Amino acid sequence: PKWKKENLAIAQGGYIPLPLPATNVFAFVRQHKDERILILVNFDRKKKKISMDLGNAEVILNNFLDRKASEQINLSDFILNAIMG
Repeated sequence: PKWKKENLAIAQGGYIPLPLPATNVFAFVRQHKDERILILVNFDRKKKKISMDLGNAEVILNNFLDRKASEQINLSDFILNAIMG
């Protein structure tokens, strides 16, 4: 995918695990030089309120239509959608 080629942190970056921000939510960072990408995955069937002391972030990929690429989100007060299915 194009976003993978444009973000070396995904393709070549190191893996940095983070504490779980909520039950059934997996969080980690991929980092390559100065580029850091936060990955959040909600494996639950319910939305999760996330509060992480990481400031603001830019969405680069989202499985839902409620957020667009390049949208800025505040990670100190964030709702993470549930899995579908």
